[in-house]
Amino acid sequence: MSAATVLDAAQLATLADALGPALRDAVDVPEIVALLEASGLNDRAARTRFGADSVFTLGEALAMGRLVRAPRRPAPVRPRVVGPALARAALYLIPALLAVAAAEHLDRLPARVPAAGLVAGWAAAQGLAYLGYGVAGRTGRGAAARFLLAGFGALAALCCAATGVLVSTVDLWPALGVVLAELALFAIVAAAVVTGAVGTALRWSLPAVGISVVALTPWAGRWTGPALAGAVLLVLARAYAPAVARRRGEPAAWRALT
Repeated sequence: MSAATVLDAAQLATLADALGPALRDAVDVPEIVALLEASGLNDRAARTRFGADSVFTLGEALAMGRLVRAPRRPAPVRPRVVGPALARAALYLIPALLAVAAAEHLDRLPARVPAAGLVAGWAAAQGLAYLGYGVAGRTGRGAAARFLLAGFGALAALCCAATGVLVSTVDLWPALGVVLAELALFAIVAAAVVTGAVGTALRWSLPAVGISVVALTPWAGRWTGPALAGAVLLVLARAYAPAVARRRGEPAAWRALT
């Protein structure tokens, strides 16, 4: 067998790994052969274990780099789980905090109004987010954001129509404000999760969280309601910012569902 022969790749790779830095530091074939003999290999072992004619042949193969090393398995990469899970939990808790801050306004309305908005918003968020993942996978985050925006926009129109029919004229505008606020919060959560912008949504929600905390203190005033609504609208605008830019040649969002 000549030195040009490709020897048993898997066993030679194991041998090279076992020799380690000493093999890399060897300057010539005799030094590699001495290294092999020092490790207990002789001509017989070279023939039986590696298919080489002698230790010298085995050393030549190592020196000339003719062994075909078995591919190493990449080290398993542990996915980040705790951080994203906590971020999503915090994102879902923000609407609850805002609802507590707005409890004074909710108490003035029939209980069915916030309950209906909660049920409609939650169900729509689950369904639209499921479909939005498919749109994002096919045509990108921008198309997914536009799809969610269209879906929640249609739902908002339906909820406004239903509220106008079921609520008295006296409570109409406050009821519309509550229902639309609930839908906006669910729309924010859905967009953040589908487009992978949970961290961004959390950062932009900090003003709303701060105003909600102030609303629970003696420093609360008439300004907290409008300020909280403005902060929510700010987060909503940022969550759907990807919907603005449409790439050239990108199909419409609804086509990604077909």
